[in-house]
Amino acid sequence: MKIFFLLSGFIYLSNCFAQDVITKKTGEDIQAKILENGIYEYKYILFNNPDTSVKTIFKADVLMVRYQNGKKDIYSGDRRTEYYPDTNYSKALFDKGKEDATRFYHGDDPAVAGTVVTTIVLTPIGGLVPFIACSSVKPKDHNLNAPDLNLIKRKDYHDGYVQRAKSIKNRKLTKFFLISSGIYSVTILSLMFISLAQK
Repeated sequence: MKIFFLLSGFIYLSNCFAQDVITKKTGEDIQAKILENGIYEYKYILFNNPDTSVKTIFKADVLMVRYQNGKKDIYSGDRRTEYYPDTNYSKALFDKGKEDATRFYHGDDPAVAGTVVTTIVLTPIGGLVPFIACSSVKPKDHNLNAPDLNLIKRKDYHDGYVQRAKSIKNRKLTKFFLISSGIYSVTILSLMFISLAQK
């Protein structure tokens, strides 16, 4: 019975410490635990790394994946052209960028704070200037909060991410502009009523 428990414990521990290896076309090996084998990409976490954020690598960048159980996925040639026509691959990257922006971009842009302060201090008409200026500009790359710095370097992914991030930023700008305009209007009306009441 003791042997059974020792053997079970050993098997459990060996599975806990097992790892997958992703070999990129550049020759770089990534020690990982693969969480998802998608149509266009692998989702994984780095092995033996305190950073447990989920990372993504596109199959077009992968040469081989060696799973902890001995199974292998080998990609010969350029999978991008062999299995994924450019239009589908580009669209998948673009859509993935939009999806990630929805999850990770929060619209915490200095433009929002500047618009609110200007609207409350200078009047809603004065706040229109930064509101219009900020809503016409795409978010800066350092404000994007992209989950994967390698992925954001890809043009199609970047374009999709920025397009959705701009939409999120504009919704947030509009919301806070309207709220700060309301605060300004209520404050002015309150001051007028107080002034009239004192006469």
